Formats: sequence, structure tokens, C-alpha cells
Amino acid sequence: MTNSPVSMEDSSSSYLVSANAIAEKYGDKIVGVSDCGYASTVYLGNKNVYKILSNLDIKRKGAHEKESKILHTLEQRLSQTVIHQVPNLVLSEFIDQTTYVCVQSKLPGEVPVKITYKLAVNIGEFLSALHEIQGFEYVAEFEDENETKLSFENYAKERAETFAKKLEAIVSSEDAKLVQECAQEISLKISELSPSNLALLHKDLHEGNLLVNTNGHLSGVIDWDAAQVGPPEWDFAILKQRMPEYWTTIKDAYDGGLNNELIRVCGLLQSLRFWKSFPKQDDFVAKQRSFIQALLNE
Repeated sequence: MTNSPVSMEDSSSSYLVSANAIAEKYGDKIVGVSDCGYASTVYLGNKNVYKILSNLDIKRKGAHEKESKILHTLEQRLSQTVIHQVPNLVLSEFIDQTTYVCVQSKLPGEVPVKITYKLAVNIGEFLSALHEIQGFEYVAEFEDENETKLSFENYAKERAETFAKKLEAIVSSEDAKLVQECAQEISLKISELSPSNLALLHKDLHEGNLLVNTNGHLSGVIDWDAAQVGPPEWDFAILKQRMPEYWTTIKDAYDGGLNNELIRVCGLLQSLRFWKSFPKQDDFVAKQRSFIQALLNE
């Protein structure tokens, strides 16, 4: 989700009407559309952001309410030093059985053209504050009130096995061997590490989910759909793939201890997840394949 508006011409008229009706309640007006994803459209108002999720499965109600739960947790527990860098939850409700709206405050700033040194430092500082939200015994995805309570060790093993099975059924025999080797490495190493320091993670940091002010400093971290509880190293595993040039800078600015071997294992798990989620995107798959090979050789 970005703060840079695009044309509303391709937006569904019925959802635009709904967004405008909600915006009017807050003395606001829709001025653009940010993202039109698979199941959501993000409308930008002058004051708020209106995220409408459509064609939903009511049986997965908890999953659709996830970002609202995360924003509420952040409001309650995030350090006052950075709380201004995340959206406030204004409203969240089902408009009908298959349409859900999440209204968030609109943060100042624009999506950065590229990552810079000072922005990388700000990212490390933000993660230091975010990862102070701890006290969790189990991994939590915030998608189901009755989700199975798993330690990260058991979670990583279960997810690695699940991702591997799905991939082995659709990839070449050579790739299947790589996938299996990756899953086995995760299972073996995670048992040795047994991570227990669990924190709230963003888990989707990239340029499009950051906002900067006119001086290039971080002004906002948005799109909390992927957030969950896990070891802090998981956020850094994702950043290692997405911001390799500034990964060390982010780590140096981070106020907390990190286990490099756990970062490697989380990187393997995340690449399996990415590959499983986008198996038909050849360039993206090639990147995940290369990343897995590099991590296995470390």
C-alpha cells in the first residue's frame, strides 16, 4: 500500500461509492486510489486511507480482520518514540457478508524512490522499537482465534514441510531436490537453535511500504497485512533479500542482539514461502532459487 495516488478510473464504482460514503462520515473525501490488489482496493482521502477487501470468505473472518488487530496492538504497545510512524486504526467493519473496510489515518510523506543510508538507519531504529513488543509464548499470525499454538521451532518445521510438499508437486525434479534440501536444513538447524525470543514483526518491509519526509527521513511504515509474531531475525532475513546494499547499515542501527544463523534459517523459510506463493513468476522464482542456494552454501 502506497501513499502515491493513481487514477480512479479502474476502481470498482460500487466500492468507490462505499469508500466515499464512509469518508463523508469523517468529513473526508476520496482523492485517489493507491493499490488495487487481488482482494483489496486502497482509496486515499485527504485525512484517512480506506482499505476495502472484497469477495471475502466469511469463514475466514479472522484473517480479514488481521491488519485491524495489528494496528490495535501497535496503538497499545508500540513505543511513543515511533508511534507517529504507524497509522491509527479509525474504523474496521464488514459492509456486507463479503466486503470489509479498514479505515486508517493517512500518514505524511511519500514512498521513497530508493533506499538511502539515512533511511536505512531509520529502519533499524524503527525495528528496534517494534521488536520491543514481546512477551509471546507462541507464534501468532492473528488470522484465527483458534490457531494452533506452536513454538517457532515447531512452526518452522511444519511450514517448511508444508511449503516443500506443495512445491515438489509442481516444480522440476532438480528444483524438487533443492526444495527438499532446504526444508531439511530448516528442520535440522531450527532444532539446534530453538529460538524463544518472539516479538511482533512487520514481515513485509520494502520501499513501497515506507514513507519519507522531504528530508528523506522515515515518516511512516504502512501495510501491516503480513505482520505476525516470530523471532526478530525473520524481519532481517527478508531485508537481506530486499535491501542487500543497506542490510549491514540497518543491522548496525538496530538496538538488539541478532543470531546470524537464525537469520539464515529464516531466510530459507521465507524463500520457500515466496516460491510457494508465486510459483508462476519466473524471474521471482529464479531469485528465490538463487537465494536458497546461496544460503545453503553459507
